[in-house]
Order: sequence, then structure tokens, then C-alpha cells
Amino acid sequence: MKLMIAVAFAAAGAIASYFAPSPGAHDPDAVTTASLPADGAGVMAFTATNLADNTTCLVSRSTGGSSRTSSVKADTTCENVWPKLADARNWTANSDGTVSLTSASGGEVLTLAQGDGVAYIAVDPPSATISFSAKN
Repeated sequence: MKLMIAVAFAAAGAIASYFAPSPGAHDPDAVTTASLPADGAGVMAFTATNLADNTTCLVSRSTGGSSRTSSVKADTTCENVWPKLADARNWTANSDGTVSLTSASGGEVLTLAQGDGVAYIAVDPPSATISFSAKN
């Protein structure tokens, strides 16, 4: 009889643990990483800076588009920051965590990675000393 009671309790415990929610399964993530606020129009603005000569320009990225790609608008003054940066039209998140800025024809302008203390830093071409800081 005691064995049957023990088996019944064990079975009840197993069933209860199966249907119980996992610890933390419904807890919201308290840390948000790699997130930058968008303005009311769904645009994130960055100051692009050439660290070698301290030239700057404004680059805006829409928050719409697909899950990987959105449109980019770079000021004409961005040509002074990096050749062809003013031609950037697409922002594509790559599977390795980098971001590709490409022209309307698909030509690569810059490849960015998340920076330390800035939003992004250019990693390709290696000679590009460009940072993108979120504009407040």
C-alpha cells in the first residue's frame, strides 16, 4: 500500500512539473542590447565620423523594411567622410552580426560592426576609420 502511495505521489509530481511554467519563461528580458531609439517617423539617425580627419555627416536609417534590410539616406556631405558613403541606400543586417551599407545598385560601401562606446564602427574596408554614433 505504501508503495502505491509513493508511486502516486511521484506520478503526480511528474505531471505537475510537466505542466508548470519554466522558471523565467514569462519574465521579460530586463536587458535590451543593440537597440537604438527611433524618432516618431521610424528613423534612426547617426553621426558618421571619419576618425582620421574628424569629418562628420548625418546618416538616417528607416526602421521599416524587412527584418534584415532597411533604407538609408546619407547627406551629400557624407562624400567628405568616406568615398561613396553619400551613395549608401541600403542597410542590411548580416548573419555574422555585421551590417552592410550598399548603394542602390548593390555595390558595397562599408561593412559595420557593433562598436564599443559607439553604435557601429567600420570593419571593411580595413582602412576605413569610420564610426556611427546614435544621434540624440
